[in-house]
Amino acid sequence: MRRIIVGNLYHYFVFDEKGEKIYLSVDGEKIEKINLRNTDFVINSGINLPWLNYGWDIGRNPWNKEHGGFSSNKEVLFQKFKFFKEIGVNIVRVFLFCDLRSGIILDEKGKYVFDKYVYKDFGALIDVAEKTNIKILPVLFDYTIADGVIEENNIKVGEYPEIFYDIDQQIKLVKLFEEFFKKVDTKNLIYGWDIINEPENLKIEDEKVEKFILSFINLLRKYRKKEKITIGSISRIYLNNYRKFNIDFYQFHYYDSFENMSFLDYHNYNLLLDKPVIIGELESSNIMKKLTKLWENGYKGVLIWPDEEFLKEGWKFFKSWIDVH
Repeated sequence: MRRIIVGNLYHYFVFDEKGEKIYLSVDGEKIEKINLRNTDFVINSGINLPWLNYGWDIGRNPWNKEHGGFSSNKEVLFQKFKFFKEIGVNIVRVFLFCDLRSGIILDEKGKYVFDKYVYKDFGALIDVAEKTNIKILPVLFDYTIADGVIEENNIKVGEYPEIFYDIDQQIKLVKLFEEFFKKVDTKNLIYGWDIINEPENLKIEDEKVEKFILSFINLLRKYRKKEKITIGSISRIYLNNYRKFNIDFYQFHYYDSFENMSFLDYHNYNLLLDKPVIIGELESSNIMKKLTKLWENGYKGVLIWPDEEFLKEGWKFFKSWIDVH
C-alpha cells in the first residue's frame, strides 16, 4: 500500500498503460501527472559492504601474515557485488582505511607512506565495481581511529589521536592523501566520498574534528572536483552540525535501538536542510515497512546494513520492494 498526498480535489484520473503514473485533472483540460514509481530513490539506494577484513581490505595484513586485501580476495569481492547487483543494489558503501591499522606506515624519515598493497587493493575495488556496474561510496576513516579503545583481544587497534591534535602529523597525512586523490582512477564509479564514519563517537574535541574533516574536504574539492562528498553521521539529530562544510548530500544512520531518540517516521522537509539526505546505514529488520516510510518521507535513498538474516532470506523483501518502485 502506498500513500500519495495530492493537493487538490480532482474530478478525473487515469493510470498510464504500465500503471506507473496517474494523470489527474480538475476540469478535464489541465492535466497533472504523478509518478507512482520513485526511480530516483531506487537509483540512490543500496547496501553496506563494511569489510572483508576490518581495517586491512586496503593494505597489508597488520599482523605480518598473508595479505588479505581486496586484490587478494578479488573473486570473493566480485561474488558479493554480483549478488548485490542481482538483488537491486545500485550503490555499495565500503570502508577503506578504518582505524589506520593498515595501509599507511611511517618510513625511516618520519614520513607517512602507503604500503605496497594500497593502490592494488583500491584498484581491485574499482575493477569489481566497474564489472558489476555499481557505484561505490568509500568511507575513508572510521571513528575507531580515536575512540579510546587501544586494543581488542590483546591486539593493538587504531588509536591515532595525534592526527587530530598534532598539526604536523595531520599535514603529513593530508599530504599523503593528496598523492592518493591525484593518482587513483575511479572510472566515474564514485557515488561520493564519506570522510569519516560516525564522527560523533570520536573521543576528540569538536573543534579538532571539524578541522580534520575540513582538511579532507578541501583536498577532495581540489583534486576530485566532479565527485561528491558526505559525512556518515550517526543520527539525524546531528545533521545541522555539518551545514558549515557545504557537503553535497547529508547522511545519517538508523538502527532500531535509536527509535526513542530519533524516530524513523520523520519527514525530510522537517530537517530544513539545503541538500538531499540519504540513510547511510539502515538496520535490515522490517525492511519493506522502513523503505516505504523513508520513500514517502522524501529521502534521497537508503543503504542497508545487512545482517545474516538479510543475506540469507531478507534480501528477497528488499528486492521485491525495489522491483516495484
